[in-house]
Amino acid sequence: MKNIKRLLLYALYYISTMQTQEKKPIATTARLRSIIDYGISLGAKAIHLEPRKGSMAIRYRVSGSLKEERHLSLSEYNALIAQIKMKSNLKITEHSSAQQGFFHHSFKKNAYKIMSAVLPVLDGEKVVLHIQHTNPKPPSLQSLGFWGNSLKNIQQALALHQGLIIVSGKKNTGKSATLFSMLSTLASSGLSVATIEDPVRHIIKGAHQTQVNHKNGLSTEIGLRNILLQDADAILIQPLHLKNISELIESAIQKGHLVFGSLHASDSAEAIHHLINSGLDRYSAAKHIQLAITHEQVRALCNNCKQAYSPTEEEVKALLREFSNKEKQAIEQLHILEMAAKESGLAAERKLSTSYETIHQLWKARPSGCQNCNYKGYKGSIGIFEIVRSSTELQKILLANLGRQSLRNEIKRSSTLSLKQDAIIKMLRGLTSMNEITGIQTFQEQD
Repeated sequence: MKNIKRLLLYALYYISTMQTQEKKPIATTARLRSIIDYGISLGAKAIHLEPRKGSMAIRYRVSGSLKEERHLSLSEYNALIAQIKMKSNLKITEHSSAQQGFFHHSFKKNAYKIMSAVLPVLDGEKVVLHIQHTNPKPPSLQSLGFWGNSLKNIQQALALHQGLIIVSGKKNTGKSATLFSMLSTLASSGLSVATIEDPVRHIIKGAHQTQVNHKNGLSTEIGLRNILLQDADAILIQPLHLKNISELIESAIQKGHLVFGSLHASDSAEAIHHLINSGLDRYSAAKHIQLAITHEQVRALCNNCKQAYSPTEEEVKALLREFSNKEKQAIEQLHILEMAAKESGLAAERKLSTSYETIHQLWKARPSGCQNCNYKGYKGSIGIFEIVRSSTELQKILLANLGRQSLRNEIKRSSTLSLKQDAIIKMLRGLTSMNEITGIQTFQEQD
């Protein structure tokens, strides 16, 4: 009898143990989903899973900043890493080398591509999950924050049959979204669009996209060389590294292709200077660069709890100095620009913050925030841009090799708005705050 009881107890223990083990992967899957869902709801572009002594920290990159939200135990951390590797088709038992992969995720009827990057570090393995929205509907240029003459300059450049359009900016400033919007516009108009990318970030309907694959011998150079045989009207090279391909780019433009390229640079002068130093012929740069778009991003004020306030005299003077040393001329220019922004659809429902006499109000984040913004005062981000079109003076400076400072001065004179000026207009429309734009460098500060 005792043996029977013992067998029954052992059987119950065995069954309960098996059930617990079966629940572990289910619990880990649910935990991974909740981590990603929460990141998407925050508007995060990346999730960092970082091993610490005795635990793992989870940090979300929201509007350029990393926010630490929670910790997991080491056992939970190990199970989560294994789950990510399995979903990303990586080697689960490999812990000493870097691995990259991806998997798909859905949240509130939207589809996402999660790019996973695993790196061995001292305390274990760090994982970064990059969140990419795979909604097939491309964003409009207006929804990205382009307006007024900046928008017109882009539309005019897209109507050209050949030339080079450069999209530059720091990492995670929206370059891919702008390229996605522009190329989708061309593809939908009946033009042939081809890309060579590393990696492919957005699926462009109607375009022919090629992923760089070094393992199989498909480099940017080989891909571009073959694309030139495909009768494309527009070609995207992302990222734009000119080593070994400058002659191919020149050939593509001369044969009547509109070439798009993206690269990391803090402003248009640095981007153009980098292209020439990397092998693009100075004459070709002067002749063929049609448009240079520089990106930056700032946090967007929560539309539910942001607060208007009367600016101090020092704040008004600081803002006006970005437009002219003559106060009357500066406020007139600022008011005209704000009116144009409102007419272009930037917070069209909101009254103007300026008049021809002064700046009446600015906007700031509510210190305690609200439920809508997770009590941060900010929700999401907005793009700010500098648009430079080709001009005779710009071409002369490039051909004469007068240096980066001369190039910056001419860009400042000829561009529609500087990054900081565009940010100021968007601040006046209640889209961001004074705190956000103070970190944006001007040309003088960069030199």
